[in-house]
Amino acid sequence: MMKCVLIILNYNDSHRALELAQKSIKYNNIDRVVIVDNKSTDNSVEYLENQRKQGNQVFYDIYTEKEKQADPTKRKTGLFFFKGKKNAHFAIINAGGGFSYVGSIHESMPHSLYLSKQGYNGFALQYRTGGADVACLDLARAIEFIFEHAKELEIDTNCYSLWGRFCWSKNGGLFRKLWHYFLWWKIFT
Repeated sequence: MMKCVLIILNYNDSHRALELAQKSIKYNNIDRVVIVDNKSTDNSVEYLENQRKQGNQVFYDIYTEKEKQADPTKRKTGLFFFKGKKNAHFAIINAGGGFSYVGSIHESMPHSLYLSKQGYNGFALQYRTGGADVACLDLARAIEFIFEHAKELEIDTNCYSLWGRFCWSKNGGLFRKLWHYFLWWKIFT
């Protein structure tokens, strides 16, 4: 039987995080509630630096050199990889920023590190700014990259999750929109 975990991301709003946790106890399909405090100091940048010094790859380009030459805005995109247990599930965490900046260091990296410490594989996506369209294309490409490299990354692609801050979930539309881009990407590339 599959277990369902509700992960609540607290970012300077502990009152609402605790209120949501208390309300979620009423639901029979939620087996566990985890509250992650996004304001905590967690050493995620130091973790990546230590992994790099040990010879482990921590950043993956999601676009080819040819794609980056054709569109230089793709040069600063990619995935920071926080390794969990071998062949464990993964999550892609998308920082907020309203598509005008990407808050990876203070949003997606801490959550990716937390997941890796729990045994899951965490990816912090560094996407392009400039609007939802390019960000969704980057996320679709990141998903494709992970699936294409699953064996070398030693991850399980049978079950994964997408996390996003406000700009990714506003009006419930951007994650829905992502599937349009992902299907478009698969059909036309």
